[in-house]
Amino acid sequence: MSFQKINNQPQVIEALKRAIEKGRLPHALLFQGPVGCGQLEAAAELAKVIFCENKKALESCDVCYHCRQVSQNTHPDFSLLEPG
Repeated sequence: MSFQKINNQPQVIEALKRAIEKGRLPHALLFQGPVGCGQLEAAAELAKVIFCENKKALESCDVCYHCRQVSQNTHPDFSLLEPG
């Protein structure tokens, strides 16, 4: 997946891209909203872009070790907290 496939929150995606480009990402982010608004996809794609070994133009490759770990929710530096 890439940021281009997340259509529900264009303003949020643009803000994340600008923060990455400027090197100004906060130390933590909270993605919240109604079910189906794309918060899980946006969080996972952001993690992939940050950790990806083969990223190009703010897009993850989805095939490297880190991208696969984020997709499988097994990356040691990416945690999802969901209501139980």
